[in-house]
Amino acid sequence: MPAWSFCPLCGAALEDRDLDGASKRACTKCAFVHWDNPVPVVATLIPQDEGIVLVQRKVAPFVGRWCLPRGFMKTAEIPKRAAVRETQEETGLKVRLLRMLNACNPSPPGFQLNQVTMFYLGTVRQGTLQAGDDAMSVGVFKPDALPDICFPSDSKLIADWYAGKHGSLDSPVNYPPPASC
Repeated sequence: MPAWSFCPLCGAALEDRDLDGASKRACTKCAFVHWDNPVPVVATLIPQDEGIVLVQRKVAPFVGRWCLPRGFMKTAEIPKRAAVRETQEETGLKVRLLRMLNACNPSPPGFQLNQVTMFYLGTVRQGTLQAGDDAMSVGVFKPDALPDICFPSDSKLIADWYAGKHGSLDSPVNYPPPASC
């Protein structure tokens, strides 16, 4: 995210300030601090026909690359409902969620989007596989024919799934910590 210059509450200048051991943009006049908290995202792993459902992205970032069906939660939306909605919007499939597989922050340090992604396991209830408005294409891919997947967290979750680990919540899928940690 680009650095903010002015406070969204009072309009005063923002400055860099060390808070809780990290540099944050803080207002010089009022108590506003841009904490840059993660935005919630949901994704669904859907096994089908000995493969998994993937979506080819039509919107930035990573246009043309593939990922699990995913999207941002709406205000006051329950994560499971967001996963069902996003899956249907992107794939045409209505799914029933079986369980949560994992949660992580898939954004590498310094990446413009600070997110936390909740991964669910889903099964198809009804619908026809078809690309939605924000997808170029959608398909089912077997483990030996996976396309170029854009999120390492998706690649890790998919590899775990095919290895029979089934997305253990104890198995981290985050990017490795920076060398300074």
